[in-house]
Amino acid sequence: MWNNCGSRAKKRIEIYSSETSSWKRCGDEYMVPCTLGTRMPGVFWNCSLHWIDHVASLIYFDIDREVIREVSGPYQDIRRYFADHTINSFGEFGGHLFCIEVSNEERSHFKVLEMDTAYTGWNVKYRVDLEGLRDLYPRLSFDCGYNLISFEEEKEDSPKLVLLIHESEVVISYDLGSMSSVKIGKVASRPYRNKGVPYQRDFSFHKYIESLACV
Repeated sequence: MWNNCGSRAKKRIEIYSSETSSWKRCGDEYMVPCTLGTRMPGVFWNCSLHWIDHVASLIYFDIDREVIREVSGPYQDIRRYFADHTINSFGEFGGHLFCIEVSNEERSHFKVLEMDTAYTGWNVKYRVDLEGLRDLYPRLSFDCGYNLISFEEEKEDSPKLVLLIHESEVVISYDLGSMSSVKIGKVASRPYRNKGVPYQRDFSFHKYIESLACV
């Protein structure tokens, strides 16, 4: 996806073919929101490439038809939604498209939202309260947020979330059925200095995808 230098709302989209080892330009320029892809990277699902904005509105590029489509967020009052919620994570897991909607008032509370294949809107799949984890990990803090690394639904009665808790720098597997948790490991961010002022680096993680494509 390329930006138009004269207008950030205009994008040019190209598709790479591993069969021909070449790029194909799709139609003319597309009009999309200026914030598209600035917060979270695009996600491939359902033969389309998807982006989400800060109020859970979804925009996707249908690769077969080469068209841009939009699905509105779950709330009409955008200002109130933005004040009360944060879209924390967005990704494809097990063939489903999910996003994490965190409560700004209670950072340990969040919803797992799922998009259906007909694109009728986001549906609440799970409501999660991580407050009980503080009993096991007294120093656990959700103030700096967390990210969904993995989501497994191999057993319908016992789906599991793997979360990276930023401030505490721990990775935890949380069973939604039994509400039990296992600490997988601890990560460490590298502090750095900018003009003598100490900063802490944000965490970045990426899903491993085995591919023979040479891009």
